[in-house]
Amino acid sequence: MAQAITLEQALTDAAVTMFNKLIGRLFARANTRRKQRYVDAQHDTTKVLRLFRDTLRALVVANDTGRNAIDVLDDEIGWHRLLQAQPEVGAMVRDADPDPLLFSAERYSTIRKYTARFLEMVTFRSSRKHDSLLAAIRTLKILHAAERRTLPDRVPVGHLSAQSRKLIFADAKPDRRLYEIATLAVLRERLRSGDIWVEGSRAFRPMDEHLMPKPAFAALKVADELNLGVQGDAVAYLTEARQTLDFNLKRLAYRARNGKLEGVRIEAGQLVVSPLPGEIPAAAEELKWELADMYPLSEVPDLLMEVHNWTGNARCSSTSAARSATAHSRARLSVPRV
Repeated sequence: MAQAITLEQALTDAAVTMFNKLIGRLFARANTRRKQRYVDAQHDTTKVLRLFRDTLRALVVANDTGRNAIDVLDDEIGWHRLLQAQPEVGAMVRDADPDPLLFSAERYSTIRKYTARFLEMVTFRSSRKHDSLLAAIRTLKILHAAERRTLPDRVPVGHLSAQSRKLIFADAKPDRRLYEIATLAVLRERLRSGDIWVEGSRAFRPMDEHLMPKPAFAALKVADELNLGVQGDAVAYLTEARQTLDFNLKRLAYRARNGKLEGVRIEAGQLVVSPLPGEIPAAAEELKWELADMYPLSEVPDLLMEVHNWTGNARCSSTSAARSATAHSRARLSVPRV
């Protein structure tokens, strides 16, 4: 019997863990697609920004010259270009920051194959009374059992964010896919936080079950076997802590008055902290300059000639004057020391 219970707990934990990974991977892929959309739209965005820049320039010209702004726009840019760009700009503004929920719902048919069975087999419990999430899960179970594709007129939404509700109820009828995916995402978050637990699970059980039972705690307390590292009596503990704090403060004050604090002293009633010593030893600084003096002096023209002998870079210069300067200059310029 005990072995069967242990096996049931292990299977339940595995199912819930798989659900968490599935929903997490779903939204991770959605965020990846969201970022990819930004990359793909970069060319179109640049084109629209250039058109906007040219429009501003034309308006500035119209303002400076006193000409009609529409005429200047038509001459400089072309009124037809602005009209053609209007739908494109509108679409870019509308889809500027798509919610990951929209991308996640595109894989609804794949997710539904697992989550429908998962919700049917697992029983969830909550620490909140009249939890909207549990009511939403019951609604989804009924929809799956009846094989209905549309949501009823009224569904629990208290567990959803304002942004999710806005997307779900954007049209005349609520979107079933968005509602279910959003509910599953909230379920995953609350399972991981411990706010929702699962019957028959060991890893996803209520928080109070992780604590010591009250009768066992009371028995250990009476026997003074809690092994907490502090006194069991609160008054005695506070008295001891107060005495320790008073002793430490008096010792600190004595050392401060007599200048026995390392790196700290009190002068004219003010606390003075001594500066920290440098991290680089003085010997290392001296060695750095000694090594710098060993570097040979090199004139810039000679250095350029040597590089040219290695690479032939002077032949790649854009002007003959530059090539001549590289090959024949004898200006006496020295390379600064390191």
